[in-house]
Amino acid sequence: MALGGKCTFGVRMPIDIHMLNEIIYREVKHFRNYKIYRPNFRVTPVTGKFYAAHDQLKAETDEETRKVDNYHVNVSISRAKGPHSKYPSPATENQM
Repeated sequence: MALGGKCTFGVRMPIDIHMLNEIIYREVKHFRNYKIYRPNFRVTPVTGKFYAAHDQLKAETDEETRKVDNYHVNVSISRAKGPHSKYPSPATENQM
């Protein structure tokens, strides 16, 4: 046994203060604290506000409406066909 037969389970190594300072420096290096918050108005927000005039959807053109309708038709057709039309045999073990 090590150290004259004493159990060393749970004994901590001495802390090297220089290593600890280096670890803290590397963790904090990329943090920035800003005192003034400036929102970026050019990006689309994740959630819109229904009461805000700047978040209202713009009127679609006829071409955009046709594209959206065509997309909905294609999605409904592919959903109606199901996975059996895509693959002739099961692709994974789970599909057996």
